[in-house]
Amino acid sequence: MDRQLAFLNILLCRQGHQDSLYIMIGRAQRRAVVVCLAAITASLVLVHVTAAADSESTEQVAEPSSTVSPILDSVRYKSMFLRYYERLAQLEAQRLAELKAAREARQLARKRAAKKKARQQALKEAKAVRATGGLIVGDSVSMGAESCLITDGYRLDSSVGRQFAEGLQRLKVQQANGLPETVVIHLGTNGPFSLDGFRSAMSLVQAQERVVWVTIALPDKAQYQFRDSMNDLIRAAAADYDNVRVADFGAAAEQHPEWFHSDGVHINSAGCRGFTDIVNDAVSAPTR
Repeated sequence: MDRQLAFLNILLCRQGHQDSLYIMIGRAQRRAVVVCLAAITASLVLVHVTAAADSESTEQVAEPSSTVSPILDSVRYKSMFLRYYERLAQLEAQRLAELKAAREARQLARKRAAKKKARQQALKEAKAVRATGGLIVGDSVSMGAESCLITDGYRLDSSVGRQFAEGLQRLKVQQANGLPETVVIHLGTNGPFSLDGFRSAMSLVQAQERVVWVTIALPDKAQYQFRDSMNDLIRAAAADYDNVRVADFGAAAEQHPEWFHSDGVHINSAGCRGFTDIVNDAVSAPTR
C-alpha cells in the first residue's frame, strides 16, 4: 500500500505533473480519478484506524507514535488528495471559463455578421429606392403616364408622334447635358427601328449604370404588324448588354386591355400606374 501511495504521490502531486495529467484525461476519466482517490483515502483511514485498534488490544503498553503515526499518515495522504481535488476544481473552472469565453466570442461574431448583413441589405434597398427615377426618352404613350412617372422621380423627354430618329437625336442632346445613372427608352410605337438603331442608342448610354428599354403595346391591327418583331428585337438585343433591362409593357398590356383608351394605343389613368410600375420593376431589378 505504501508503495502505491508513494507512486500516486509522485504521479499526482509533483509540480508540473498535475496539469499534464488533467489535460490528458477526459471529463469522465477525471471524475473516475476523483472517485477512486476518495475511495482510497477512505480505505486508508479505515485500515490505519483498524490497525491502531488491533495494536491496542494486543499490546499492554504501546508507544505513542505507533498509534498516532498511522492516523497522521492518513491525514497527510488525505490532505494530499484534497490538494489535488482543489487543483482539479481550479482547472475545471478554468476550462469552463475558457469555453464560456469562446462561446461568447462566437455569439459576438454572429451578431456582428448579422449586423453587417443587415447594413448591406439596407444599403442595397436604399440603392434600389434611389434607382426608381431617371430620364425617360419616349413618345405619346409615355406622356400618358407622365403624372405617375413624375411622382416616382422620373423626368420626361417625350412628344406626340415621335419617331425613332427624333428620339435618338433627343438622346444625344440629353447626353451632352449629362445623363443620370438611369435612362429609360420607349420608342417604336410610331414606327419600327432596326438593330443598328438600337446599337446607336446604346452607344450613347453604354456608360450608364442601368438602361431600360420598354416594349411597345399596340392593338392587333394591320398597320401595327411590326409590333411583335419590334418587341422581339428589343428583348434579344437587350441580352447583349449587362446594364440593360427590359420593361415588358407589351406583354403586360395583352393581359390588361383596361389600361387603354378606345384606340388601344394610348393609356388611361389605370394604364398610367401600370406603365409606371412595370418601368419601376425593371429599373430596380439587379444587374447581371
